[in-house]
Amino acid sequence: MEIKIFNSELTYLGVVDDFESFTFVSKYNACGSFKIKGMYTPQAKQYLVLGNIVYFNGFAGFIHSIEIEMADGEESIVVNGYDMCGYLARRIVWDTVNYNGNLETFIRKLVDENCISTSEARAIPFLSLGDVSGLTETIEKQVSYMNLLEVLEETALAYDVGFSVDFSPKDKKLIFNVYKGADRTAGTANPLIFNRDYENILSETYINSTKQLKNVALVGGMGEGTARTFVSLGDAAGLGRYEMFVDAKDLQQSDLTDTEYKAQLFQRGTEKLADCYIVESFEGEANTNADFSFSLGDKVSIIDKSLNIRLDTRITAIERIIERKGTTTNLTFGNCVPTIYKKMGVY
Repeated sequence: MEIKIFNSELTYLGVVDDFESFTFVSKYNACGSFKIKGMYTPQAKQYLVLGNIVYFNGFAGFIHSIEIEMADGEESIVVNGYDMCGYLARRIVWDTVNYNGNLETFIRKLVDENCISTSEARAIPFLSLGDVSGLTETIEKQVSYMNLLEVLEETALAYDVGFSVDFSPKDKKLIFNVYKGADRTAGTANPLIFNRDYENILSETYINSTKQLKNVALVGGMGEGTARTFVSLGDAAGLGRYEMFVDAKDLQQSDLTDTEYKAQLFQRGTEKLADCYIVESFEGEANTNADFSFSLGDKVSIIDKSLNIRLDTRITAIERIIERKGTTTNLTFGNCVPTIYKKMGVY
């Protein structure tokens, strides 16, 4: 099993094939990561250096930290990195952006203005925008001076969309894409259903928790005391009401009308509430003989008749762990911690 290595100029250097484990995680609406563990061989010393890019089976990421341990006459190395979306964390939204329109256009605009169509010093080399996906969601939002990746992650989470920076070794390009995963829930043309009755899950754990739930937000904008602008969202009542306060003084009204400004405060509240969801999830181990395919962002159905539960949710992360004894693939359903395990062949 070979991991291809490129430098920051996207030039091919060679391969690393002597390692103990390689773990990489791709995420639907957040930055992914990877970790390589092995002996500190001449091969590792030559290629596993800060800033170099690892590439395996479509996954690409750059090395951000290296740990070398020397004990009992042996040297080992642990390498950590982010996927290529991590480059976006090196930029901020340089100015104040007031936007009201298509969601996909907004996300692409932030990346373009801060990473591509900007000064030579700010431009990220080799990065370009991919094809438009045609998403129809709209957004009204103000953002200024925030970390670019954080803005993208909170927006993608709130609107249930994905984004990626894909590496094309052949074309020597980095391509930013926005997309929405396929709907493969029960009843669709190409359903993917996880169900013990189908024998694609051998064991499972159901998790249901309101520990982090908030469903009503009071958002405070500009002003002090009684002169401060407030909006509220959410209509839950009684013991089913979980309140939070969102300080949004950073949002400036400037040339906006009162209606436009309150819409942006409402948007901020919506994004904060999106982080405070009910945890409802499954952890399960897949039947290693089951034959099924999946993609990051697929919306699938998890059905358990004994619990009288059907959960329609997205695959928001795919973790693959490659070791000499074989490969394990872990899937995260939703924005919490459930996983499903599928063992694959050795190398």
